[in-house]
Amino acid sequence: MTGRGWRPVAGFGLVLLALAAVGFAGEGWGVTSFHLTLLGSLFFWTAQATSWNILSGYSGYFSFGQGAFVGVGVYTAAVLTAKHGWNYYLTLPVAAVLSTLLGLGIGAVAFRLGSFRGATFALLTLAVPFILLAAARVTREIDGGQGVVVPVPDLPPGLEFQQFYYLVTLVVAVGAVATGYAILHSRFGWALSAIHDNEDVAEQIGVATFRWKMLAIGTTGLIGGGSGALLGLPLGDVTVGSVFTLTIPLFVIVTIVLGGRGPWPR
Repeated sequence: MTGRGWRPVAGFGLVLLALAAVGFAGEGWGVTSFHLTLLGSLFFWTAQATSWNILSGYSGYFSFGQGAFVGVGVYTAAVLTAKHGWNYYLTLPVAAVLSTLLGLGIGAVAFRLGSFRGATFALLTLAVPFILLAAARVTREIDGGQGVVVPVPDLPPGLEFQQFYYLVTLVVAVGAVATGYAILHSRFGWALSAIHDNEDVAEQIGVATFRWKMLAIGTTGLIGGGSGALLGLPLGDVTVGSVFTLTIPLFVIVTIVLGGRGPWPR
């Protein structure tokens, strides 16, 4: 890598170190619990926006299903921790796996049927959170209409809750952004761009559109659910009405519209 090529990497590393240092700074440096919670929320939505953009921005398949991925993630972590005594940290990969499977299930239905494109695909994903809401509300083991209280996990020594939340959301956001950037600069990103431009032509020139779309929606579910599991931490308790709603996908879409949908500058 040339000297010029190292500059963006070095700059990103310095910014990351500075952000991590903020998590350990105290009020003596002007960093209060409010600032940490606000920045942690910013990192959370950064991960969600990146998750949505991989499918809907790169490939052009507009989705309203982000609330479903977040809901599966947060309820997996909450139910396993509160009702089954799991260690909170062990629930995070389970949440990521289940939301990935949900994404692959949606894709297996939608992408096998060529008619599920554009508005039809958007309407399909719009229905999924409400189906999950109804199922969770009537299932006592999940919610039963009562909600779930999320226990505070065991914190690393020397960290307060706001510091912990800030640092863990920072790690998740960096991982999500790095994944989105790596996809863009790979064969995966090239294939999604081809699908976005003209899927029928992409198939004719040999792009395995079904496989790449499945990978895209699976990755969206992985990041959406894995980071979504963190939503219960600042809330303290979760209800189906607070997660399986249109609020989450609409907030993510507005974030993307303001920040820029689609590929980043290379």
